[in-house]
Amino acid sequence: MKITKHLIFLFVVLFISTSTLEAQAWKKKLKNLGDTLEKVAEPASDDADAQTAITSEAVVLMTANAIAKLAAAQSLIAEAEGNKELAAQLKNVSESIDGSDTKVLKGQVALVKETAKSQQEIFKQKNEMSAEAKKLYGQALVPFTEGAIQTIALAKPIEQFAKNAEYQIKSVQSQPWKIMEVKKTLEVGLFLVKNVPALIITLGKSTKDLMTYSKANGLDTKKAEKIKIDSSMDEEEVG
Repeated sequence: MKITKHLIFLFVVLFISTSTLEAQAWKKKLKNLGDTLEKVAEPASDDADAQTAITSEAVVLMTANAIAKLAAAQSLIAEAEGNKELAAQLKNVSESIDGSDTKVLKGQVALVKETAKSQQEIFKQKNEMSAEAKKLYGQALVPFTEGAIQTIALAKPIEQFAKNAEYQIKSVQSQPWKIMEVKKTLEVGLFLVKNVPALIITLGKSTKDLMTYSKANGLDTKKAEKIKIDSSMDEEEVG
């Protein structure tokens, strides 16, 4: 039980330590997230089971929506760079992700996370795009920005989930027979707590690099640059 408790604290500390700098950089945008997300992030009751169930469900849904849009854009970029295999994998993620299968969701988030890192390096090189690549990058700009902003917006609800998870673990420490049940309920949420903050930091940097790279190749980035966090989060997506 003590080990479980320490693991939860570790996940919380990991989230806070990896997201603090990025949160400062995106503070103004995150303020615009508004009341809809606040209602999702703040538990409506004192019951630990109800708190975590509601927050975990909402976080998984928002993550699936953000990753789907981001993967669709990454697929276009991978195609523009001549990586058809990766493009096909990412397109499949964008069309199939729903968060219902924990194992599948882990693989999908991991693929998008690694792709974000590798594509950021491509953006930084500022190579000259071919005509076909320009077309594909042009198509990717808006969904990439929307997906990135939606992913960055996950910082607050994921932090709230981490706090609720810690609370729920504490509440069953005197009932060992519930530990496995609770761990299963929290598994996917804790995976997101551990992995999404690093993705947020990468996207905060790569979105800017993508815009710079696109402008250097004469692409019109105005529509993508006008996207705001409140307009990219639909109420039906938040639940």
